[in-house]
Amino acid sequence: MQINKMKRVKRLSPSDIKTIAWSLRIEKNGYKVLQYFSAFVFIWFACLKLLQVDEADLLLVLLSKILSSEQGMLILGVYELIIGISLLYTPWVYTSLKLLGIYICVNFLPFIFMSEHCFVDIAFVLSAEGKAIILHLALLSGAIVIAGRQHIKIIELKG
Repeated sequence: MQINKMKRVKRLSPSDIKTIAWSLRIEKNGYKVLQYFSAFVFIWFACLKLLQVDEADLLLVLLSKILSSEQGMLILGVYELIIGISLLYTPWVYTSLKLLGIYICVNFLPFIFMSEHCFVDIAFVLSAEGKAIILHLALLSGAIVIAGRQHIKIIELKG
């Protein structure tokens, strides 16, 4: 025989209700904040490159073997600007995710080919260039979250 056990439901305090309401607002609006902040960061990085004042970019050093440093900065600046703008416009988020995937793969190359510039004396202690690469990886993870949320919005609209 099965005995049905009823769990006692604890009444929520007013502070618990406020905390739940606050977390629901964060869940609803947090993705937009992440989307706009990521776009802002990429547009900022693009402006630094287009103004030719970005110093901590090993990718430019790799590109300088193929192109001049001014051309490399211009190409990367325009590419980052396209990523930033496509993050701002919601229907282009998936496009920006694809562009970011390519960008991160290329941006990770200095870890492989120029690892002596990515780390300080001890392994796992990053230089400024290594930190910039890790920052780009964090931005990619944010873009993945944004893209996942867009998929949920489409399902909610259709369902």
